[in-house]
Amino acid sequence: MLIRANKQVWLLLLCGLMTGLMLSLGTWQLGRADEKRKWQAAMMQPKVYQSDWLDHIVDGNLLKVVGHYLPERQFLIDNKVVNGVPSYDVVTPFLASDGTLFFVNRGAVPARSNREQLPTLSAIDALEASLLIRVYAPSKSSFRLSDAQYATAGWPKRVQYYDADYFTQVLATGQITVVFPTEVRLEPQQLGVLTRHWHRQVLSPEKHVGYAFQWFAMAGTLMVLVGYYRYKKKL
Repeated sequence: MLIRANKQVWLLLLCGLMTGLMLSLGTWQLGRADEKRKWQAAMMQPKVYQSDWLDHIVDGNLLKVVGHYLPERQFLIDNKVVNGVPSYDVVTPFLASDGTLFFVNRGAVPARSNREQLPTLSAIDALEASLLIRVYAPSKSSFRLSDAQYATAGWPKRVQYYDADYFTQVLATGQITVVFPTEVRLEPQQLGVLTRHWHRQVLSPEKHVGYAFQWFAMAGTLMVLVGYYRYKKKL
């Protein structure tokens, strides 16, 4: 009898822990859903960039900047594949009116079959313009074939990966006061936009609510089963 009683106590404790865990996970998912709603609302509102925001801008922020491209100094990021076609991402420096330098990823262009020949980039206006750009600051570093950066002679320069420090070093212009270090990507219908191939996979708030419902349902089911078990034991 004592052994059986101990087993029942341990079973109830285990069920209690599991129920508590499921309820906690359900509550966490509801919190994530609320965070996603706020994030989506914030991401849809463009912020007019100010240089003193530099330490407060986060991944996904939509910024409005006024300035001009530096089209004579562009970078081609290698090892991209767009719709099955080997391509380059085109990064063009953009100097904001307050002296902040952005490196704007305008999208992709197809690579030539001959790797020795770089693609010809279409002309882009260097007059003052207003751009909508999206901050891209992934939590994990992208895969690199090597940590050694490389570049072709002349312009545009073919490089292996995005590196604001390296870009600034080879750009060598005296007009810069601040370098925005994080990659920014051009929004649709903006001046100079190319083939945008970025698809961010973000769970919607509704998905999080659905997962929360599943956790709460499992917790409820477990409590019903435990209650039924206890009821049967008393009969």
